[in-house]
Amino acid sequence: MIHELVHVIQNFGLARRNPKAKPTPGWITEGLADYVRWFIYEPEKKGALITERNIDSARHDASYRVSANFIDWVTREHDENLLEKLNASAREGRYQVQLWEHWTGKSLKELADLWRQAKRENLQ
Repeated sequence: MIHELVHVIQNFGLARRNPKAKPTPGWITEGLADYVRWFIYEPEKKGALITERNIDSARHDASYRVSANFIDWVTREHDENLLEKLNASAREGRYQVQLWEHWTGKSLKELADLWRQAKRENLQ
């Protein structure tokens, strides 16, 4: 229920008012909803953990729980206001991959690589 309510709040349909709107990748839409569920609403359940079982297939853009984990890591390590920034860019139809570098000083690929490395190190 929490995940689906986040989609209502996201209201990405507002981007239709922007004639130059760019689509937001699905992994961000779903990752944000799962971020709110697993890291804000019910963190005690640890539903978005990266474990030995899923580390090899973990990709930042895998959607849902794995993308939520990535968003949480970037938020904690690089930009505490990432959730608001990502949501606003999606809502306004101005999401671009370059925004990650603007917000964090690192490209999305660099962040993804650092996240996977950090997750691997945490498993050891």
